[in-house]
Amino acid sequence: MAGQILVSWAWKKAKAEKLISASEVVKSWGAGYPICGSMHLECSWGKGGVSNSDRCNPDKDWYWRDHFAQQNVATSMTDLAKERKPSFVINTADNFYYAGVKSTQDKLWSMMFEELYPDQSLQIPWLSSLGNHDYGGHTCDVCLFKASGQETRRDKPCSQAMIDYDTEHDWQWPKNKEVRWVLPMKGNDRWYMKSFVFKKANVSLDVFVIDTNKAHISSQCSSSCPARQDCIKFFMQLWERQKAWLLPALEQSKADWKFVVGHAPPENFEESLMEQMRDRGVSVYMAGHVHQLRHDQCPSGIEAIISGSGGGYQSAGGGSPYTIHETQDYGFATINVKWNKLSVEYWNDQGKRLWDPVVIPKVDLQQEGLLKKLREAALKSDLQAMKDAIAAAKNYGVEDRHVYTAAVAGVKAFEAEGGLAWVFMSPKIMKNDAGRTSGILASWTTEGLPTTETRLVVASTCCSGATKSQYKDESVLCDPQETCSPQKMAENLVDGGAAAMLLMSKDQILVDANNNSTKAFALPALSIPKDFVLHVPSWLSNKEEVISISYTGGEKGSQDAIEQARNAGVPEDMIEEATLASRQRRAIEHLKTAMESDDDQELRKAIDLADKSRAQNEIVELAKRRLTLKELEVGLANVNKNCDDFLRVHDMIERADAMHLSNTTAAQECRLSLALEALQYALNEGANCKEPMEKAVAWCKLADALEQKILAAEEFCKKQVGEQGMNSVIIWLVVFLILAIGVGGFWWLQNRKSMQASSATTGRPDGAGIELLDAS
Repeated sequence: MAGQILVSWAWKKAKAEKLISASEVVKSWGAGYPICGSMHLECSWGKGGVSNSDRCNPDKDWYWRDHFAQQNVATSMTDLAKERKPSFVINTADNFYYAGVKSTQDKLWSMMFEELYPDQSLQIPWLSSLGNHDYGGHTCDVCLFKASGQETRRDKPCSQAMIDYDTEHDWQWPKNKEVRWVLPMKGNDRWYMKSFVFKKANVSLDVFVIDTNKAHISSQCSSSCPARQDCIKFFMQLWERQKAWLLPALEQSKADWKFVVGHAPPENFEESLMEQMRDRGVSVYMAGHVHQLRHDQCPSGIEAIISGSGGGYQSAGGGSPYTIHETQDYGFATINVKWNKLSVEYWNDQGKRLWDPVVIPKVDLQQEGLLKKLREAALKSDLQAMKDAIAAAKNYGVEDRHVYTAAVAGVKAFEAEGGLAWVFMSPKIMKNDAGRTSGILASWTTEGLPTTETRLVVASTCCSGATKSQYKDESVLCDPQETCSPQKMAENLVDGGAAAMLLMSKDQILVDANNNSTKAFALPALSIPKDFVLHVPSWLSNKEEVISISYTGGEKGSQDAIEQARNAGVPEDMIEEATLASRQRRAIEHLKTAMESDDDQELRKAIDLADKSRAQNEIVELAKRRLTLKELEVGLANVNKNCDDFLRVHDMIERADAMHLSNTTAAQECRLSLALEALQYALNEGANCKEPMEKAVAWCKLADALEQKILAAEEFCKKQVGEQGMNSVIIWLVVFLILAIGVGGFWWLQNRKSMQASSATTGRPDGAGIELLDAS
């Protein structure tokens, strides 16, 4: 009810202020209404199926529900908070749409936070995180990178302002907090942890807040960011430093419940991190970013609460293969914590609970240990170990879905010709002497991987020819920044008898799959992310250490893993689910790589691959937008050569306007020319002008032709049609008279013959027949 009242009030106010068109609404951002992003952004882009919907019609309630979405959600939150009396709020970021705040005195603090949630029930700690829009959206954070903001509706975004708004960084529960905003980050360490102990309920809770904006580098550090390289470096290094803090911190935590909070949903970063978090007792991961309410049961066993629809425009949907609930409604989620279970509820902007509560049992660390053994067996392609681990997990009482998602770890890892490289080293420098595996290097390969363990060496140069048997049965680490191509490196190492070549590079296949050189492909060439092998050269420089690598997967890895999962008893639908999820991740990686180049053909291929795998991600949307922009720019530049299709040119102008391209003058002239040509054609049709005139008038209105021309043409057409109509009436009258005379004459002749015959038999005179005809 509160939402409906607010909608009615909003309608009257907006009518009075004449904010009744999508373009006016977008222009009003930052100047009053709407005070956050809304669905009208989609309307202004002219997206197919959106611009003609009720959501873009100011006469419909949905329009105003979108327009004041954040206010409606705030009202529903307040109503429930008065009843439930929550202890704290978890804020999953993108706090100030569209591009953060400029300072701690920015008026958005009042408009979008303090005044929106003023009730006493919400004067509680707001544990906040940072999202891509808090760093500026599609531009640079000026406080971090000393660069001016571009392509944003608010300039000079500064994430540090949100950190500084929290004036009590040392605050700990249950002390009172004067400023309810909680974001106690220090310097470039964009993470923190807060502990809560509820004595009456006999339950403790640790909340770990992390920064996941490495997932958004392609857009966050786009070409519009003047400090692009600094931006990329910042988020890449932040992610690695953060993991080095998070995993030990989770191990040290003794809380009953461990929550991890980030901005990006789990499909936006490596699944191995989710598994590592689960192994350390994490029950729940909370995120936003996608503008929806969603609940996922991740393969790792972690439950993901996605709550990103507090007021931003509703464009991102779809979920993941592991989504059990999903809606495009605006709203929020609540969690009721007990010592042995959580109860999660999702609410929309009108105060309606969307689904029955989702109950999450407490993490069982013994169960997680069994699942970890199962994942490792699946990755090592050890079928018997998989069967033993499955039996052990089931005997312990682990749910089937958790067992089977662990059993398809190999399928997920090896899909799309993927492989794993396991690095082994001497236990001298390992904290835990029980094992020799120092880490897994996630990789892609174009050929079958070696099945045996090989020693890892670094070549002085991979571009010069190796001496025969110089690297016999050894794996060689190369730097692709050398002067020759990866294909040439592979050929050289084949001559040297190498078992495999590792390239310190980005996540991509660096050996050309279309290359016909069998010599180059006689050697598996793996592309290893540099972040994963930063320490390998230093390990190799220590002669006391013994470094070797074993491989799993390869060209047949995926099919072998699928067959292995079947033999282990994994249901077919779980295998298909894992395969699809892996293909989507690979497609997104291909897309990220393609976006870093200027090759439109590669970008188009990557988009097609993403579409085929049904991958849904902001990277996909950004790539499609970039490709559309390029195609539009080419089309607009050549419009004079191809000025022959009105609807094509008009669509091009509409999309260009939606994307704020200014070079549409030639296209507008072409559109007007085609519209006037259509008008002239209709006039030349004379009395047959009605149908072509209707089309021509519609085109002229779209092309903003002079109203006088349109009216004059319509009047001329009406006149032509009218004159033709009068002529038709006269012709039809003449025809009717001719027909009537003809029919009457025929009837008279027939009657005359009949009467003559009757006269002969009755004795009547001939004149009697004439008299009867006249009377008739």
